[in-house]
Amino acid sequence: MENKSGEAKVQKVKNWSPVWIFPIVTALIGAWILFYHYSHQGPEVTLITTNAEGIEGGKTRIKSRSVDVGVVESATLTDDLTHVEIKARLNSGMQKLLHNDSVFWVVKPQVGREGISGLGTLLSGAYIELQPGTKGSVPAQYPLLDSPPLASPDAKGIRILLEAARRASCRRAIRCCSAAIAWGQWKPAPSTRRNVV
Repeated sequence: MENKSGEAKVQKVKNWSPVWIFPIVTALIGAWILFYHYSHQGPEVTLITTNAEGIEGGKTRIKSRSVDVGVVESATLTDDLTHVEIKARLNSGMQKLLHNDSVFWVVKPQVGREGISGLGTLLSGAYIELQPGTKGSVPAQYPLLDSPPLASPDAKGIRILLEAARRASCRRAIRCCSAAIAWGQWKPAPSTRRNVV
């Protein structure tokens, strides 16, 4: 019906439209996915090494007892350009593996006096092994060793620290003998300039 009185007819415009349902639901789902992702992330670990050979961000795995427990996220040079800083992310729930005496080392094919090791990485590539610790709080960073420790932190035996004015030229895993009887092995201390028997 036409309005013949000459007065304007005012109609209320709808402020809500069903068209907005889809983007709102999409935004809510995206926010939930982000929240779930960040709330279920495991701890971040910083590893320091002199060479990142064979280590790639997003590819190199971290394992403990042959089980995947994390992945390397990035590898960058430190500010003084003398070392490599590796950022890794452990899986959710793996915080209990980290203590002051936890040990990280690179597993790759190696041939030495002790024999051949790491042949399983010829096809899969190098990975980082994590030996869980038992004592102390989590440090800001861990040294990444080139080879595994001779014994686990809780292994029975005596550890002797030897200090010298200059670094010894002995190779790793050389046997310590007395009267032709081997009683130990030599290895470099990971975090100091001292040597450990």
